[in-house]
Amino acid sequence: MNIRLRIVIWHIFLWPVAGLQAQTGNFLYQAGFAGGSIIRHRPNMAHLVRAHPSLFRAGIFKTSVPGTWESLFNYPDRGLELLYQNFYNEDLGHVAALNYTMRYYLRNRNKRPNLLLTTGIGAAYTGSPFDFETNIDNISISTHFGISVLLGMEYTFPLFEGAFWKTGILFTHYSNSSVRKPNLGINTLFVNTGISIGNPYKNTYEKTETEPPYSRKWSYWTALTFSAHEVKARRGLFPVLQWTGIAVKRYSCKSAFQTGTGFVYSWANKDYAAFDARLNGKERKDFKEIDIFAGHRLYFHRWYLDTRLGYYVYNPLGKGLAVFEYIGMNYRIADSRWQAGFGIKAKLFKADFTGLSLYYQIK
Repeated sequence: MNIRLRIVIWHIFLWPVAGLQAQTGNFLYQAGFAGGSIIRHRPNMAHLVRAHPSLFRAGIFKTSVPGTWESLFNYPDRGLELLYQNFYNEDLGHVAALNYTMRYYLRNRNKRPNLLLTTGIGAAYTGSPFDFETNIDNISISTHFGISVLLGMEYTFPLFEGAFWKTGILFTHYSNSSVRKPNLGINTLFVNTGISIGNPYKNTYEKTETEPPYSRKWSYWTALTFSAHEVKARRGLFPVLQWTGIAVKRYSCKSAFQTGTGFVYSWANKDYAAFDARLNGKERKDFKEIDIFAGHRLYFHRWYLDTRLGYYVYNPLGKGLAVFEYIGMNYRIADSRWQAGFGIKAKLFKADFTGLSLYYQIK
């Protein structure tokens, strides 16, 4: 993105919303620019590391309300953020993304300057995905649409009333969660600088002395996950269904331990098993998978972050690693026993599939 375009975006996006600050009060607006380097996390993607990417960010955030459950997390800011990343590489092209972003204050919420932890996840659009005819070198991203992840650590301090300068380190990740192969994903590390317009310290924030009530008893859940993935390039996209049984032990208002087992029925694995048997002239292997796992739940009121580390105890096809990771976000529907969510299952951080899940609390 050239300097003239960045100046135009600055005047269109930031200065008008800065004028509205007196009316909105509890909204923040920010923009930033970053330069960095691609992380070569696989040896066979060395040919893609040819230039230093740039990143432009623009977002709108809403500050927390004092006295709410958000005090457990030092009253973070929540909002939407637009990303535009240029790889300066004709094989990788550019990526545009829209993320749901949280900014966590690591010092006292009322202090200035402050240190922020930034996390974001959303949808991404890739301009130059892999194509067997026109772009065979881009083995990192093979679809136009995928997932965007952002992590950052930023230091922010006031310039003058209603304006803050920030700088820090950012990490971005884009992939399609194995909807289509190849899908190595692309990771970039940036040094970032930018400005925020607004007053995140308009309110006085105090820590809540008492924790919200919660049950320390074990609870038991069953879940169905629906997804689709491709396990071998050009074999096609197939559905995958997973059943999961989970036992959860809450040990604080924010955290819980969980353990369970899962059964995976993948039509893509079924197709791969038949293809492998024909190709090698061997007997066809079973394609179903059974796993066990342990993990953690981090609660944000009705939402919680679901993380797991597991092992496939039954994996006769032997495809990929036996160890897997899972990360997702779930939402409790009203005060019912039902939850809905989405998450990514991966093997050594290489996505297997992204699924939508429906949970039911048995007890």
